[in-house]
Amino acid sequence: MKRVWLSIFVLLGALVLLGMGGGPQGSVPEPDENHAVSLLDRSGTNTAISQFSMDGNTYFEGWLGDGKVTVFFRNVKSIEFGEISGEDVQARLALKSGETLQVVSRKRAMFYGKTSYGNYQIRASDIARIKFQ
Repeated sequence: MKRVWLSIFVLLGALVLLGMGGGPQGSVPEPDENHAVSLLDRSGTNTAISQFSMDGNTYFEGWLGDGKVTVFFRNVKSIEFGEISGEDVQARLALKSGETLQVVSRKRAMFYGKTSYGNYQIRASDIARIKFQ
C-alpha cells in the first residue's frame, strides 16, 4: 500500500512541477488586425515588425488632458516618444488625417510584434519612434 501512495505522490508532484513552465518566453499576443511598423528604439536600433500591438490591442491608449483616449492604429501615421517623467512618457501621434495629438501614456506599456527572426517586446519608455506602414 505504501508503494501505491508513493507512486501517486510522485506522479502528482511531477505534474505540478511540469505545469510551472508556462508558455515560451517572449511569446506575443495575436492581435485582431495585422499592423506593420518600423520601430526605432532609444539606442538607435531600427526594427521592422508585423502583428504590432500595444498591450495586445491594436490601438494606442493614453491621456489627452484630463481625458483618456484610444486611437486605433489604422488611423495613426507615426508616434514620436518624448520626455519620461515618473510613470509617464510623452507621445506625439501624427494621424493619417493630418491632425496631431500630444498625449501622455504609461512608460511601462508593452508593445509586441513579430520580426523575420522571432518575437519582439519593448516598453514604451524604450521607444523613440514608431512609423506605421
